[in-house]
Amino acid sequence: MSKTRQKPQPEEGDECGDKWNTWNTWIQGFNESETELTSEGLTSLMTQLDAMLMLLSQWDRPLDMSQPSWSCPLLNLLFSLLDLEAITDQRHFYQAHGPQHSVMAMKRRHASSLTPRERHALEELVLDCLTTWLRKATDRVAVFRLWIVILPDSTTNPYERSLLDKLTSLSTSTSLMLRTLNLLQSFVDKAGTYFIHIEKKKGLSCTSFTPLYQNLGDSLARTLFIFNDILADPHGDISLKSQASKTLSHFLKFVPLKKIALEPIITLMDTARRLVSSTNPVSQICGLNLMLHLSLPQDSRVEHREEAISLFGELALRINADMDRNIRYVCLQNLGQLAASEHNNGVIAQLFSEFQCRIISLLNHDDHSLVLHVLRLLKIVAKYDLSHSIPHKAHWAALLKANVVGRIQNRRDSNLESAYCDCLAEIPELIFDGLPPDKQMVLVSFVLSNCRASDQSVSSSCFRCLGVLASFKYSQSDVSFLVDCTQAILDALETNGQGSCSLKNPLINITWALANLSDTLAEIPLSDVGYPWPSVFRLLAKIPALVTPGQSVHVNTKVNCLRAMGCLLRCVNLEELSQLNDEQLTSDMLDIGFKTVLALNQTINQSQVMKVKWNGCYALGHLLRNSGLLRKIGQMEQVMTVMLGLLEHCHNFKVLNTICQSLCYLQTRVDLGIHANEVFLALVQVLDLTLRNDINDGEIAHKMNLTNSIVLALAHLFTLSDGPELVEWNELLSDDQWIVIGHTVSVVRRRLSPEKATLLLDAQSHSSHLASDSVLCRSFAS
Repeated sequence: MSKTRQKPQPEEGDECGDKWNTWNTWIQGFNESETELTSEGLTSLMTQLDAMLMLLSQWDRPLDMSQPSWSCPLLNLLFSLLDLEAITDQRHFYQAHGPQHSVMAMKRRHASSLTPRERHALEELVLDCLTTWLRKATDRVAVFRLWIVILPDSTTNPYERSLLDKLTSLSTSTSLMLRTLNLLQSFVDKAGTYFIHIEKKKGLSCTSFTPLYQNLGDSLARTLFIFNDILADPHGDISLKSQASKTLSHFLKFVPLKKIALEPIITLMDTARRLVSSTNPVSQICGLNLMLHLSLPQDSRVEHREEAISLFGELALRINADMDRNIRYVCLQNLGQLAASEHNNGVIAQLFSEFQCRIISLLNHDDHSLVLHVLRLLKIVAKYDLSHSIPHKAHWAALLKANVVGRIQNRRDSNLESAYCDCLAEIPELIFDGLPPDKQMVLVSFVLSNCRASDQSVSSSCFRCLGVLASFKYSQSDVSFLVDCTQAILDALETNGQGSCSLKNPLINITWALANLSDTLAEIPLSDVGYPWPSVFRLLAKIPALVTPGQSVHVNTKVNCLRAMGCLLRCVNLEELSQLNDEQLTSDMLDIGFKTVLALNQTINQSQVMKVKWNGCYALGHLLRNSGLLRKIGQMEQVMTVMLGLLEHCHNFKVLNTICQSLCYLQTRVDLGIHANEVFLALVQVLDLTLRNDINDGEIAHKMNLTNSIVLALAHLFTLSDGPELVEWNELLSDDQWIVIGHTVSVVRRRLSPEKATLLLDAQSHSSHLASDSVLCRSFAS
């Protein structure tokens, strides 16, 4: 049964809905009238249209799209007022649209008595109404169907002319052209994604989702020619050229260049070259942006891309007092966009083979804005150069020269310092490890010293970079860095740790650095490296307040805190703590440990965000590696209850996978407590649902990973349990369930590499030791 969008029905007392129904009645009556539009009636009409525009601007519900777009009463009214010369020949319209629309005759509103100024004012208001309607429309397919009226040369247009044909008319004013460009941009925002459906085969083709017309490609090509005419006009209005360049750049993001004729692309590239070589800075920027967007798409011509890179680089580096500085800024921005594009490897290789040393030399330039644009470009290049096509070591060594760092600091410009830290945060670990010690020290010192900057943008960027450095293996062997990093985070949490919304972004980066530092601390023996124990306590004391229910903190801040909780509690070694002979410190540590675990459990249970639950389960995995602490503070059973609840009620692959991985860290049978049977049955239930679940192709890897983790968790529980309990488990499941488990264990054993199958080998050894013929033992036997 076909579904159609129903008209929104006004509720009782719904003033906006009542007005809309009133307008629909008035529109229908106006469309049916045969009277000619005169100067006397224009004032009343424009008053109605002004009110309609205000109503459309305030409309907050889906517009009625049940009718074909061009036969919608409102659109029919607006198009009839634009002098598009509607087709009134029924036979012509029947041939163009088919029998289902043959009963509709488009109105052609006669308005010959209006003065040019009156017609101009009317058309401006009508274009504003159409643009607002496009922005408010929610049915993208219905909006897409309007291409036959908006774009030129459509064989199915119910009018003699399209809206874009107004751009080629000598009688169209600049203000009307600007409004038409705004309308086109709103149309492309809603319907541009359907341009990919260009079909080259002859005849009309239609699917149940989107009509595909044979001449859409020709229409798009003609649109490009119209833009070219505007940009190439040597006497054209400069504001119109600027707006046309922006609209065309947006338009080109959606046009499949390989599916349309090559001629308009070559013509536009020639026009871009002429604009760049002109003497007007605005025209030059229009040409540069046009060249960029002709080179950005993945299916753009390689020679165009290479030419754009060379031109952008040369202009960015040109030292010319007569050249507008904005030209250089735009060139650097465009190079960054090309470097961040999908086909960036060749871009970055060409860029740095030609301009690397010269671009970095610009960091010593006196123009702060130029230095800022260079830093942003270097950040993008470092971030997106996944193939390591540039000489990394020389690049970063040059970036960390003392004179470069000194110039950045001496300028006293927070934007530059923030951008420089953002750039440093993209350094790969392999490159950092290969830097000379003095360069490493320059980087670390700059970041740590600016973590205490008064400007939030600088300190926030520095903490992001600090989080990157804390995740490197370098930090595990440098206890001084760990101590300094800890102190910087503690100082920042003291200042920004109240969860204020205005400090949201800095707090995210601070807690991210804390989470990465905690991950590192969890992986090293703190007493062996000399890391001070009280610092762990001080960090733990700051966290629970950030995740307390009711705190208005960003979800990423909460996630980072959960990660830090689990890792830091894993660091608490009760034996080493007792050797300090400080009863007060021990008591305080156990108290904060209890509060932290309580806050962790509450956050996992109360949050509906899967990202929070997932990271909470990651934290529980670290906690289970320190089961002695959990038993000491009496929280082991509560942790198992939380994990069991998620196994039984959560259906998210990532959350379930993390729980199963966490269960593999259980150290003794005692840790399971009274929940052993329930956990075992819950794992079997999750395995059964996972194997039966039909998923799309994008989730196959998640399903496979979850299946592996469930089998490993079952194997670990089997290894921890004794003979009598295993007999009880044998009786809990049916023969069919045991067959499924045995087959799945066999599949996973063949799929996992030896280093990942250690738990299965332990289960196999445990089965041999039991020497039992039970179904459970046979499932894990070789």
